[in-house]
Amino acid sequence: MANNHGGARIGAGRPKDSKSARSRFQAAQAAKEEHLAELRRLQVERERGQLVPRQAIITTWQGVFTVVRNRLLAMPAKIAGEAAHQDAATVAAIVKREVHQALRELANTDGMPQEPQHP
Repeated sequence: MANNHGGARIGAGRPKDSKSARSRFQAAQAAKEEHLAELRRLQVERERGQLVPRQAIITTWQGVFTVVRNRLLAMPAKIAGEAAHQDAATVAAIVKREVHQALRELANTDGMPQEPQHP
């Protein structure tokens, strides 16, 4: 207005979408708080030992499978010497014993990474 009585001016007052900007800001703040709470929860679980890094699990199981694989691959040579000149029933018993021994080794592994040893 040209009468200098404080009428509407260009850019004066709140923008028309100020409520939506405020609500977007509040939603962003709420999302941030949710993410921070999730990070705190994960940190607590890690400290309690309830959360293990993925790579540690992968490395541990790779080690377990390597041991089992090597054990299985060594069986023919181990059994061959022991089973030479044996009857079928004795050979079957030897093979069974070796397979069970390898499976017991696997069963005794919990798949969890070893805790670091502190002096």
